[in-house]
Amino acid sequence: TLGDDIFGCSDDVFFLLVDGIFTSVNWTDQSSDPSLPVTESGVYYVDVTLGTCEATDTIQVEIIESPDYLGPEIVDLCVGEEFLFQLNNPLYTIEWFDGSPNSERVFTEAGEYAYTLTNEFCISSDVLQINVIDLTSFSLGDDISLCGEVEAVLTGNLNFDAITWSDGSNDESLTVFETGMYYAEIN
Repeated sequence: TLGDDIFGCSDDVFFLLVDGIFTSVNWTDQSSDPSLPVTESGVYYVDVTLGTCEATDTIQVEIIESPDYLGPEIVDLCVGEEFLFQLNNPLYTIEWFDGSPNSERVFTEAGEYAYTLTNEFCISSDVLQINVIDLTSFSLGDDISLCGEVEAVLTGNLNFDAITWSDGSNDESLTVFETGMYYAEIN
């Protein structure tokens, strides 16, 4: 027999197994292996044959959605900013790395913060990564003077994801040939 009905979580894969050696095995999906991987709720059956004898068994499988936080997993903050983690599903409970059960939590420091979510039957674990970006030392350098046909190459002094120069370009540096006011915006 296939045994008792199964309740499981969506993160799991279950294998239904026929117990014994048979001439033929025929599952719900028409496969003939002695085991059937199951990832969806439903009623599954198996027909087995041994010689001229046949038997059928069914089993109900109920897959329950594992808890999942739908917010960001990686958060980039500028120095002085904060991120408010909110677990907005009242059917979930949370336990943080430090044992705290708070469904709302404010983060201001860089780090990896592990947590475990639980719903009625299922448990899942994840990590929230907070990056704090310090742009306080970003500078294009001292003012410079250009004479004649001399050029200057302006660069920032930090690693950054994106830069937009005063002329709208997005290159890592800006080559200038004329006196003027130049600026950069970084992300």
